[in-house]
Amino acid sequence: MPAALQAELLTRLAAYDKNMKARAAERVNIVVVVKPGDSDSERSAAQLASALGRIDRVGALPHAVSPLAYAGAVSLAAACKASRTGVAFVTPGLGAEVEAMRAAFDNTDILTIAPSAEMTRRGIVLGFELVSSRPKLFINLPQAARQNVSMPAEILKLMTIFR
Repeated sequence: MPAALQAELLTRLAAYDKNMKARAAERVNIVVVVKPGDSDSERSAAQLASALGRIDRVGALPHAVSPLAYAGAVSLAAACKASRTGVAFVTPGLGAEVEAMRAAFDNTDILTIAPSAEMTRRGIVLGFELVSSRPKLFINLPQAARQNVSMPAEILKLMTIFR
């Protein structure tokens, strides 16, 4: 999926999270989680950060984007908590780490997003991918509840829901 489309979906979906404004306060901090040494992950992160830089707001709030090298799920969750991260975008290449991330993000207040239905099914809150050249949206409802993410019913109707 092109980075510009990923950035657009990320910012639009994040804006619908009913708890984003409280989580973000004055600015939505977005981290793009990168697997060091993985060229796909690094390329995806650079392209997404560039595309997000061309978008002004997440809903009504300004945003800041920063890359974050993955050094383990617990340290990722701690870094996100320390920086009041509103959105963590998990790049490709980190699929094997999803279960560890899911456990580390339990009972936190953060929206996790990935460009993969499979990563969403296994524990990332929101996901999207192209199916027959059209973007499809996915949500892991149990994980969304554990991470204090709440989407309105009219948006949930547009998504494939994993329970």
